Amino acid sequence: MPEGWKAEFLTEEDKEGRLASLMLPAGEEQEFTVKVKPSQNATGGLYPVVIAAVSGDKKSYQAA
Repeated sequence: MPEGWKAEFLTEEDKEGRLASLMLPAGEEQEFTVKVKPSQNATGGLYPVVIAAVSGDKKSYQAA
């Protein structure tokens, strides 16, 4: 993310609790909300938000 931006990962059930990690069995899924706050000096526009995860065997997965 650009410098000065903040992101939080929140569970659907608890909008106040922040996710730090998530464990899922194979074939399962979990919904969560990504809350992004731009820095004070950010200009309006479209910004890509890339979400990455690392599995136990260190494989990386990304979604945008």
